[in-house]
Amino acid sequence: MIMDIADFHGLMTINGVDPYVLYRVWLFDKMGEHSNINALLKPAPIKVNNPINFREVPGRQYPTDLKPITDEREFTLNFACHGDNDADFILNYFNFITFLKSGATNTGWLTIQLANIPSLSFKCFVKSPDSYDSKTYMDEKDIVVGTFKVIFTEPEPNF
Repeated sequence: MIMDIADFHGLMTINGVDPYVLYRVWLFDKMGEHSNINALLKPAPIKVNNPINFREVPGRQYPTDLKPITDEREFTLNFACHGDNDADFILNYFNFITFLKSGATNTGWLTIQLANIPSLSFKCFVKSPDSYDSKTYMDEKDIVVGTFKVIFTEPEPNF
């Protein structure tokens, strides 16, 4: 099976860069799963309202207006990467992880946008590259594919 660049081109940008064009990396979900979109669309938690807890009064007291304020959130995205051979795969993988760590103009900030949700962007930074799964050979032409996860922090979520 030979992968065509048109298959994953234009589905996602990070800081205006299509990671498939530059690094041959794309968002990857196992068949029937939707973990990436679920992670991105999960609403951020609400900041904790600290109660007053007087010993003389039953229960706890909260302000009349709780003013629900969104807190930062973390999300994990699953990626896949491919190369024409082992060396090409490793180069693509390492360069993509380096790109994520450095962010926009070496500030660490990333803006992720998906083609199927054009109204939302996710301003975040890499908390940690998470897991890496073994690479596999896709066909007789030695195309190599591997998957990995990255944990992001979004300090000021959209929702």
